[in-house]
Amino acid sequence: NHIAGKGVVNRIRAKYPNANITAVDYDPSATKVNQENRIKLMLSVAKERLNQKNNSTTL
Repeated sequence: NHIAGKGVVNRIRAKYPNANITAVDYDPSATKVNQENRIKLMLSVAKERLNQKNNSTTL
């Protein structure tokens, strides 16, 4: 459930501060658009972090 998931995510982020984690709800009340947007946002953040990492190592 959401509460247990939040606790797990917090522990993972504490151990791996750069972890890119997002919760995606797959229940009848969650819309497909909301699910897709959360995944797209997670991928966008990952791409941005990768670009920042690559730019900082090439300078």
